[in-house]
Amino acid sequence: MLSIGFTIVAHRGSVEFYPYSRRREHAERFLSAVQDESQTLILMGRLHYREDQLLRLRSRMSDRIWTQCQASDAALAQACYRIDGIPGLCRLEGEFVLACYDRENQRLVSLRDPMGHYPLFWVQRGETIALSTSIRPLADHVPELDLDPEYAADYLSFPYENCAALPLAHTAYRGVRRLPPGSLWTANLSTRHVDCRSFWKWGDKVVPVAAGSLQEAGALVRERLEASVRERLSRNARTASHFSGGFDSTGVALLASRLTSEPVHAVSLVYETPPRLAGETEYIQAALDSSPTIVWHPIPAEDLLDYDDQERLSVLDEPSVTGARWHSFAVLARAAAEAGADTLMGGDGADHLFAHAPRSYVCELLSIGKVRQAWRLANHYSYTYGLSARQIMTEAMQQFVPRRLRDGLGPFLRGGRTRFDTVTERTIPPWFTEDFIRRHRLRERILAYQLPLSRSGFLTADALAFSAGDWVAWYAGMPEGVTMSRPYFDPRLLTLGLGLPKWLHAEPGPMKPVLAAALDDILPEKILKRSRKVHFGIFTSGMVRQREALETVIREAPIPDGILDRSVLLDALAKTTLGVYRRQFGVERLRIALSYLMWLSQRAAWKQLPVPGIALLDLCHYALTPD
Repeated sequence: MLSIGFTIVAHRGSVEFYPYSRRREHAERFLSAVQDESQTLILMGRLHYREDQLLRLRSRMSDRIWTQCQASDAALAQACYRIDGIPGLCRLEGEFVLACYDRENQRLVSLRDPMGHYPLFWVQRGETIALSTSIRPLADHVPELDLDPEYAADYLSFPYENCAALPLAHTAYRGVRRLPPGSLWTANLSTRHVDCRSFWKWGDKVVPVAAGSLQEAGALVRERLEASVRERLSRNARTASHFSGGFDSTGVALLASRLTSEPVHAVSLVYETPPRLAGETEYIQAALDSSPTIVWHPIPAEDLLDYDDQERLSVLDEPSVTGARWHSFAVLARAAAEAGADTLMGGDGADHLFAHAPRSYVCELLSIGKVRQAWRLANHYSYTYGLSARQIMTEAMQQFVPRRLRDGLGPFLRGGRTRFDTVTERTIPPWFTEDFIRRHRLRERILAYQLPLSRSGFLTADALAFSAGDWVAWYAGMPEGVTMSRPYFDPRLLTLGLGLPKWLHAEPGPMKPVLAAALDDILPEKILKRSRKVHFGIFTSGMVRQREALETVIREAPIPDGILDRSVLLDALAKTTLGVYRRQFGVERLRIALSYLMWLSQRAAWKQLPVPGIALLDLCHYALTPD
């Protein structure tokens, strides 16, 4: 359950707001509210580009309302609703979720921002309609919550581990629905009719960008990225940023240091061993030397491994494999909080927009019949990245093979079944029972959940649903009172990045050539000329250290009958800890299964969690009255 949030319960004839938080000072950072005789509105998170909204509405509001809107996000949201109705709410930008009770029209309205920075769930049982930022509070207002077997099949067959929440409307509990990112939820309290629809369609927002060079594209990206970072600077405390020594987070931190007169606090995980990870400190130091106003907070990280400190992790509403790495993210948030920061920015999202495999543009050329140009480019890449041109061409041509056939004839004839050491993102891991595979059509589910990138591997509008939500912000940042924000996932920057010509990303040489052009006067040359970033595979060592505890979870978790074979899971865990596997995909799929079992083991404790309520009036900055 989230440590901060709100629940709204509508019975026939009454609507009640129940904000909750374990610490009032944290609630005041994340929640704001307004209430008058017409509406009650609560907002969680933060609005961005507020000046655009204020400028648009200035001629239609009094000086008093104008002043209140400048100070309160909830007041600004209510003004947008009062003046322009629901379309006014849909124009808001930021990392937020909000809900409004309109007394005059007897309706509830709620929406999530396009990247779903905060979650929202809802349920309707008889005369009761309830919505909440967590599922746990809903359990206090409905008779009972039963597990949804369809969700179990979806979660266990989902082929990727780096997903905050499945891109689905249904949840782990039957009858509890998720409001998807960029969606509007309305409930007519007279008829009890509930409606959900998308107000944000990425495909409609992306337009081709006529950038004729890397320098031109870089200038456009720089403008949007600077604006995104500026909007995320702390309004009331200090600003912190992750500072890894790579392009993404380091670029954000250095930009932030130029955009504020206050020192930016940089938090870094640093290693003394192994040598590959210890070498990352050289890049961090080069960045620090280029910006002496940054205050650095190094965190020794050799002992931060997967599955460590799990007893301190909040009991989850739904299973999540990211929970295995919770400890590493939590120490970053804690360091930011100890430095007096209430905002921690990161580099998540830059890889989605600007990092592409060498085969990507080679595949683009092959798709339009330019075989010779594709071969020449593959040869250029081979010198830069240490890969053979033949290998690059082979990987590019594989993208034209139907997904069912990409893993070879054997898995195809076996309906996607394969051994643990050869599992891919398209095949069925060996621990599922035959009955479960057939009953839930796992092969079809797995293929349906393939990341919808372009054939050549470039990010598409449809693929953004797999990056929505921010589990790390929910469970690592919020308990520390820290907003963990992702500037690269700003919709303004995303729509620009998706509209750039693909050939701009094809430049052999530096990592992320478009981003390098955008940050060429910010990042030190040592970072700009990096050809690759070290993979932090040390985290998987946690499975070795916690093997005994994980084996206990496998043996004792209350697994519903007919889903998983415990003995096969134990064998896969043993092979993982011994390094007996050919591909990383098998380990990732094992971690997904383990996360589901760990979540099942905690459900009894979840049901007993208290919901720490606070008064709505404590969050109300103003009691507004119509002009």
